[in-house]
Amino acid sequence: MGELVQLHKNDLVTTTVAIAEGTKNQHKNVLELVRNYRSDLEEFGRLAFETRPFETAGGMQQREVAILNERQATLTLSYMRNTEIVRPFKKQLVTIFYKMADELKGQAQQLRFIYLIERIV
Repeated sequence: MGELVQLHKNDLVTTTVAIAEGTKNQHKNVLELVRNYRSDLEEFGRLAFETRPFETAGGMQQREVAILNERQATLTLSYMRNTEIVRPFKKQLVTIFYKMADELKGQAQQLRFIYLIERIV
């Protein structure tokens, strides 16, 4: 599985591919869930879709992938059944989102401190 949470255009996001892999669901089913509840998900921001290449036994293919922010990903997962596979993945995803957000806040504080020092000097 690729990175579960990524920084994309200054936002922490995950993808329907990462959710599908983490929950052991087919990507098309996760993408369908996102499409079915698009209006709910867009209450937490605009949904973004990208076409990305992926490797198959028959060679490179293209697939549409939804990019989800933390709230959209959490809502998508809440619409899934709480199976023995999905529950631990939900906890993992939430933990990583919070960890990365804390790291970004720490970096921002360091940059502000450096900026203030440079202005003084």
